[in-house]
Amino acid sequence: MMKKVGTTGNVLIFVFLIIIASVYLPYYSLLDEIRTFLTVSTFLFGIIAGFIIASRLSRYSRYRELLTNETGYLITLYQYAKLVDAKFAKKISERIDEYLVHGFLYEVYEYHGETEKQFNSIFSEIRNFNASNSSQSGILAQMQAMLKDMLKDREELYLLGKDRVTFWLKTTLVLLAGLILYSLFLIRTDTTYSFILTILLSTSVVIVLFLVSDLDKLKLYSLAMSYGIYFRVFDAIEKPRLYTNVSLERGLKLPKDFSYRFGRIKRKKGKTSYEKIELVKK
Repeated sequence: MMKKVGTTGNVLIFVFLIIIASVYLPYYSLLDEIRTFLTVSTFLFGIIAGFIIASRLSRYSRYRELLTNETGYLITLYQYAKLVDAKFAKKISERIDEYLVHGFLYEVYEYHGETEKQFNSIFSEIRNFNASNSSQSGILAQMQAMLKDMLKDREELYLLGKDRVTFWLKTTLVLLAGLILYSLFLIRTDTTYSFILTILLSTSVVIVLFLVSDLDKLKLYSLAMSYGIYFRVFDAIEKPRLYTNVSLERGLKLPKDFSYRFGRIKRKKGKTSYEKIELVKK
């Protein structure tokens, strides 16, 4: 299977194309005719791009905060379960593990809409446990309260994942970027200074477009955010960490000093699933 080109790869491809265009396209030097046109396009592009980036960064920060809350709750649930009963703690560990393993099939910004069954199984395990004393009842009540908070956070995570920049706003931004690039090539001259400036400004515009796209998709891939916080949960519930072929493609390295699980993810007819998950012992 061909490996997908990431944002960095796409930017480098565009930079290469810009350099080729700068070298081989004819020089027009239409500074006076294009100056107003370029100024207006750049002004509008800056306003729209700045607005989108500010709103997307705020959304991204909130999403990261909610993910941290969720993983913290999962670890706390297991620690509380250990205070109730060893067998009960093992069941909670299994349910949390199933929830995380299934979630790894999806992107970090979309798995909350795909893991309702696994999340509800954690709730059911707690609800169906029969407390034998007041201490257990008190702990179970606290666990149920945490799950209710998690339900609220999951709803917000789901909505944040669905909150996207509108088609028309994206189209406007792309059109303005195209106009800016076109104008830059019309006003460039055959001097080295103009050549370098055209490449740098064109590259900056392209980077802004990809930044907006990644922010909108919540795809600023931080390995700590996408995998690290969940690995901490696996460690806390005493389950081997799960690595996948997708995580390796994004730069994660397989451990050499402890056992782990490896799952190969496949996508068939629009559905994502594991081909198999195997334990790799060290």
